[in-house]
Amino acid sequence: MRLSWFSPLPPAQSGVAEYAMHVLPSLAEKARVTVWALPPWDPGIEKLVEVRDLSREDPWRQLNDSDCVVYHLGNNGQWHAHIWELSRLHPGVIVLHDLHLQHLFVAYHVLWKQEPEPYVSAMERCHGPEGRAVALDLVAGRTTVDEVSERFPLTGHALESAMGVVTHSRRAYRVAAALTRCPIALAGLPMATRARPRADRESPGHPCRIIVMGFLGFNRGLGLLLACLHRLRGEYDFRLDVYGLVADEHGLRSQNSELNLADRVHFHGRVPRKELEAALQDADIAVNLRFPTLGEASWSQLQYFEHGIPTIVTESGWYGDLPAGAALPVRPDQGPEDLELRLRELMEDPLLRRRVGQAGRAAVEIHHRPDRYVERLVHLCHRATVYRGDAVALRVARTLSSALSDLSVSAAREAATEIGTVLAEALLDGKGGETKTIPAGGCRGREGVE
Repeated sequence: MRLSWFSPLPPAQSGVAEYAMHVLPSLAEKARVTVWALPPWDPGIEKLVEVRDLSREDPWRQLNDSDCVVYHLGNNGQWHAHIWELSRLHPGVIVLHDLHLQHLFVAYHVLWKQEPEPYVSAMERCHGPEGRAVALDLVAGRTTVDEVSERFPLTGHALESAMGVVTHSRRAYRVAAALTRCPIALAGLPMATRARPRADRESPGHPCRIIVMGFLGFNRGLGLLLACLHRLRGEYDFRLDVYGLVADEHGLRSQNSELNLADRVHFHGRVPRKELEAALQDADIAVNLRFPTLGEASWSQLQYFEHGIPTIVTESGWYGDLPAGAALPVRPDQGPEDLELRLRELMEDPLLRRRVGQAGRAAVEIHHRPDRYVERLVHLCHRATVYRGDAVALRVARTLSSALSDLSVSAAREAATEIGTVLAEALLDGKGGETKTIPAGGCRGREGVE
């Protein structure tokens, strides 16, 4: 099978880039893969697969020669806006890394294209009149993306042209099934375990080392964690290290100073991979909160599992589906109380830390194997190629239905023209035409198949 693959690649500061490097070695054994990415990328990747420069080369001819095209969509406009644009022009399989995609579409429509009307229209299609009103408020600066994202995720806009969808959580699967008719697969986010977990994390005389990492947006509970550590300061010796981009770093640094935690809490920002790996090897506890969860699977959580670090997580979304004992849960409605209790338990009990860390390591080895993930992905790609013909039939049916609801001569002429265009596109699709532009699905549809 010939696959074209669109995603960021290392050294891009993106969990999707890291994910790609855990999938591509196994995928290259099952298919002939061409990866399209923006430079720079690690030259070692070219030993696994062919890599093409999306900023310099025209992908259309090769896309038409591919059996299936795989597009990776996340919420970061920097890495995914151009990928989404291509997925609209040449439909394929969407790997849905985030459920809430407001940041992606605001970046694309409002900031990049500076054409807010398509964004407003998409909000109305996917979320009705209220969605349109909120979109107009956002464009006018009366509300923010973070405020809009939870209630109006715009997931349907990402799937309007999908020929197949891969999801990484049960919640994402259910949402996608309600939004599109195309085939859907649920597959655990893959992790090739390479790091060896430290056998003994006990370091007498040293503080308990707590780690938080990733893209730390408004929902990551850092303010809550700082407040909790302030209450525990007089009882326990600890150090908190924060790695990654912090959305409200100025505000959190101010809070940190006000709580007298400057000697205990350290913000490192983005660091080289070796430095982050060393920090993971030294960590005793990880904290991975989501208040609220936005539906994503967590690459950082798999890294904690890989290193055998006992983790405190919010008991909702993907995190609520983790195997029992693999992490310690915090109830969303009892966040402050539960978080303090979990920190006390882990800081006081080294046997509990070891037991939870080992269970997390087992979870990633059993449920997140790249070879199993690739089997599901390839199977979904085969189903998507079959669905393309169904998508043409669905579009013709919708066009006929629209014409029959209005029996005017002009409507009949427009319907005939539209049907002719669809059939011509289908013929080009089968004969290697210049482009393949047959959208299907939409913001609403029947349940997907898995």
